[in-house]
Amino acid sequence: MKSHKEEVFRLWDELMLLVEMADLMTGNDTKTNDIVNEIHSVLSLKKEYLESSHDRKNWNPVLQNFSFNPDTNILKELIMKWEEVVIESFLFLQEARMQGGTYGHKVGPIWYFHKSEKEKYVEMLIEL
Repeated sequence: MKSHKEEVFRLWDELMLLVEMADLMTGNDTKTNDIVNEIHSVLSLKKEYLESSHDRKNWNPVLQNFSFNPDTNILKELIMKWEEVVIESFLFLQEARMQGGTYGHKVGPIWYFHKSEKEKYVEMLIEL
């Protein structure tokens, strides 16, 4: 059984792949590219920091279990994947809180980051 921590970072890897695919698929639309690039920058910086602070040990190729239908709206897929990350982050936070101690304080920023950043960018993505 995978831990919630492993699942959060696996989903985050998939989210990053979708962001990179969105960047490639949006073409010459500068407004979309600017937003997608900003999302990529924000997510990758935070991911790098949190992976090191949470001692991520399992690194599986993202494409191993990743499926994407090229006929779907890439921005819609991106929003849906981000929602998955928010939900799994919340479950990870609840697991950490049940362990007691201060681990929940270390995990809380992961959930809060994804929740707040998704709320910040989802309206922009929907408008595109």
